[in-house]
Amino acid sequence: LLKELMENPEYAENSKRVARMLAKKPFSSKEKLLKYVDFAAEFGPSSALRPQSQDMSFIEYHNLDIIFVAGIVTIISSYLFIKLTAYALRRLIRKKVKNE
Repeated sequence: LLKELMENPEYAENSKRVARMLAKKPFSSKEKLLKYVDFAAEFGPSSALRPQSQDMSFIEYHNLDIIFVAGIVTIISSYLFIKLTAYALRRLIRKKVKNE
């Protein structure tokens, strides 16, 4: 694999092409940083970049309403399962006692 990378002319051409692209990119990182800092200094912070979580209440942010409903549903389902299982076992035991 390494030998192919070193000897294949296609890889060399592509790497030279990428090097030329990086050397001639429209803006350097420093220019971009200065442009964005100037923009922020002139216009202030953008509301579009503010996280939505800052507008949420504690309950919404931590999904406590959903957790509460899921907990209630789980508790009720467990209760019903236990009651139905106990009922079925009692019926089975009664049937078994009658047959003896």
